[in-house]
Amino acid sequence: PKQVLWVTYEELHADTIKTLRKIAKFLEIKEVSDELLQAVANKSTLKSMKSQAFAKSANGTKKEYVHMRKGKVGSWRSYFSAEMAQDFYEVYKKEFSGSSVFSEIQFDIGDGEHI
Repeated sequence: PKQVLWVTYEELHADTIKTLRKIAKFLEIKEVSDELLQAVANKSTLKSMKSQAFAKSANGTKKEYVHMRKGKVGSWRSYFSAEMAQDFYEVYKKEFSGSSVFSEIQFDIGDGEHI
């Protein structure tokens, strides 16, 4: 059996239900209703997760987690220069070439250029 399922944020964002079905199949979950998938999709939105992202501090009060980013496809470009993206791609290519993930993921480093 396969031990790793590659799922990209872009894939999940583009078709959440289809991707959830893919995850369920990989996990060998046999019966997954449309209603369950929709409920999982609804609870997995950034808005829903942010509303539930609380932890109790030492004194018992709620403290909001702030580790979540914007949840926008491609927002990594705000943090990577074109040179950093190219450097990352070179390491990625070295480490993952020959795997299925390498052929499935394309990087758009800006200005419509894909690497």
